[in-house]
Amino acid sequence: QISQYKISEENSPLPRDRVFFNYNYFNSVVGSAGYGDVQRFVPGFERTFNDSWTSAEVRLPFAGTFDSTQLLNEELLTTGGSAAELGNLSVALKQLLLQTESGVVSGGLSVELPTADDTVIQNRALYMRRSGEAVTVAPWLGLLMTPTDRTFIQGFGQVAFDTTGESVLVEDRYSGESAAGRLQESAVLYASVQGGVWLYQADAAADVSLTGLAGVLELHFNEMLQSADHFSANVGGVPLEFGNAGSRANVVNLTTGLTAQLYRRTNLTMSVVVPTSSDRQFDSELHIGLNHYFGPGGRRSSGMSR
Repeated sequence: QISQYKISEENSPLPRDRVFFNYNYFNSVVGSAGYGDVQRFVPGFERTFNDSWTSAEVRLPFAGTFDSTQLLNEELLTTGGSAAELGNLSVALKQLLLQTESGVVSGGLSVELPTADDTVIQNRALYMRRSGEAVTVAPWLGLLMTPTDRTFIQGFGQVAFDTTGESVLVEDRYSGESAAGRLQESAVLYASVQGGVWLYQADAAADVSLTGLAGVLELHFNEMLQSADHFSANVGGVPLEFGNAGSRANVVNLTTGLTAQLYRRTNLTMSVVVPTSSDRQFDSELHIGLNHYFGPGGRRSSGMSR
């Protein structure tokens, strides 16, 4: 339960020189072992080049979440063990396409590489493994507008494609009978729009630690663009089916929070996320994000980065 990379998470359409660290606490996450709480940590950095018109970003999440190896009880239900798990390494390129005095348009491509563990579910009789080998690519577009000195609007649109799929193996440990297949994740649309206002901005010459305070409101929309892939097997007389439970799920989440700008170079964000659709992955989320900007691309005006 370490979700796919989304370009809108703690980001701006502007290329920036920055290091960042995100913390997310998800309450009652839906997983293979039922429901559980997940804490996710995402360190990363972004570096500009090409006169700050282009940047490359790297992030590597890890989480306290459902153990990638789950044990089955006598009713063939997972026991719900938890562990510290590494997620997939993500690399993203960002390119400014248009820049005016009050807005920018940018685009790029993110690639998610398989560094997470395989998923294993087993007991004395059955062994089931789903590989973590999928490579996901996601082209995206971003827009930032600053209608006034105190207001900003930004949005992202992204489509993620599983380019390789993942292998599935199920084996009866008593008879040695086995079956293998392959699952490919559905293409997913991620879209978000954010509006914000600076509630406080310090004078440019003021020597103070708190140089700005902004309130934000953001809407996220995630939708599967095709029916979920399935793989069925009957091994040792036990019928099994693998794949996503939802066929064409869509998720809508609402985010609200505050960002404090510290010493003009650091943004500290705290926000709360609440699902608003019937298809939900969790009950609520607490987000804390820290961005520190440096170098030529760290000095440019950015609106906001959540």
